[in-house]
Amino acid sequence: MRRGPGRPLVGLLTAEGISIAGSRMSLVALPWFVLATTGSPLRTGVVAFAEMLPYVVSAVLAAPLVDRVGARRASVTCDAASAAAVLAIPALSAVGALSFPVLLVLVAIVGAVRGPGDNAKLVLLPAVTVPAGVPLERATGLHDTVNRAGALIGAPLAGVLIGVLGARSILAVDAATFAVAAGLVAFTTPRVEPAPSTDVERYRARFAAGLSFLRHEPLLLRLAGLVLVTNLLDQAWGSVLLPVWSRDAGYGAAGIGLTAGALGVGATV
Repeated sequence: MRRGPGRPLVGLLTAEGISIAGSRMSLVALPWFVLATTGSPLRTGVVAFAEMLPYVVSAVLAAPLVDRVGARRASVTCDAASAAAVLAIPALSAVGALSFPVLLVLVAIVGAVRGPGDNAKLVLLPAVTVPAGVPLERATGLHDTVNRAGALIGAPLAGVLIGVLGARSILAVDAATFAVAAGLVAFTTPRVEPAPSTDVERYRARFAAGLSFLRHEPLLLRLAGLVLVTNLLDQAWGSVLLPVWSRDAGYGAAGIGLTAGALGVGATV
């Protein structure tokens, strides 16, 4: 990638797009993998919950830690850990060593590191926008566009490729996207100095300050609650109801990918 003031911004947005595309591929592949190997909608839902709960909890609790270690380091570390955990799923499955409890542990690890990793990329955005001379509003719009484009591409592509390569191979592709995203952030974005304090009391103070700010902003508090509820419903629909419907209706993984892709088109338009 050519060096220049805009290089960090391009690198971060590219990493975000690749990571989102891979995650949307996994959103199709993982439920289908669980349904195909267990035949149980209940276990499919348990796997989705095992990933989402740590994601939400870590995204909230780890925010001060991202400040402490630095957003760049947090993003790279979390993406690398996600790559290793996701890759372990098809690798262990291939040798017959993937029990259901082990699968739950691996998806919980993925959720736990994705939360702070996604937050870290958002924290990095202003740091790479200023040197590029791009208004923050435009950079935020570009970030949202890349996010939606990655989602639009990833889900339908997974639905098609699962029929050709199988769900395990798509999970390996998802692991590769996390690794590529980690490399892009590591080699294109500048170092961001972490917060100087490392003591527990300062962590508690930062966390309490964040909660206090949210409590005193009624609009943000309501928006946070709305997003929480809608995301929970979306997770239940996308991770359990849609895969089960597509399987029972005979559409297979392609039905999941195309339906998710149609939603992505609507969101983009």
